[in-house]
Amino acid sequence: HNGIIMSPYGDHWKELRRFSMSTLRSLGMGRGIMEENIATECRHLCAELETQIGQPFDLTHLLHNAVSNIMCSMAMGKRFEYGDPTFRRLLFIFERLIELFVTAHIFNIYPLLRFLPIVGRQYKEWVDISDEGIQYFYDEIAQHGNRDTPDQARDLI
Repeated sequence: HNGIIMSPYGDHWKELRRFSMSTLRSLGMGRGIMEENIATECRHLCAELETQIGQPFDLTHLLHNAVSNIMCSMAMGKRFEYGDPTFRRLLFIFERLIELFVTAHIFNIYPLLRFLPIVGRQYKEWVDISDEGIQYFYDEIAQHGNRDTPDQARDLI
C-alpha cells in the first residue's frame, strides 16, 4: 500500500512502474491529449489571473492550483474549480505533507522520537493528514469502480 513512490525497489515496484507508465501513455502522456489538458488549464489560469487585475496577489497558489489540476485530470479524470473546498483541502494536505516529509522520515530512522511530546505532535499530524488524504483517494477509487465502462481507462485511478 506504499504506492510507487514509497515502495521498496523490487519486483512489486517494477510491476507498479510498468502499469503506471502504460496507463499514463494510454491517457495521452507524450501525445497531443496531454497538451489539450494543459491548454485547458492554461485558459482557466488566465481567466483567474484576469480577475486579479489591479490588485496584488500571490501567484504561488494559482500556479499550484493549475499544476495540481493537470495532475488531477491525469489521475482522476477531472479538474476542480480553484475555489472548490475539496480541492483546497487536498492542496492543503499535500502542502503540509511536504512540509512534514523530513520529520516523518526521521521517525523511520529513529522510531522512538515519535513518543517525545514536541516531535510526537508532528508525527501524529503526519499520520492524521496522511490518513485523510488516503481516505479521499479510497473514496475516489470506489466512485471509479461504479463506472459504466470499467474496462476502459480514462484516468490513472
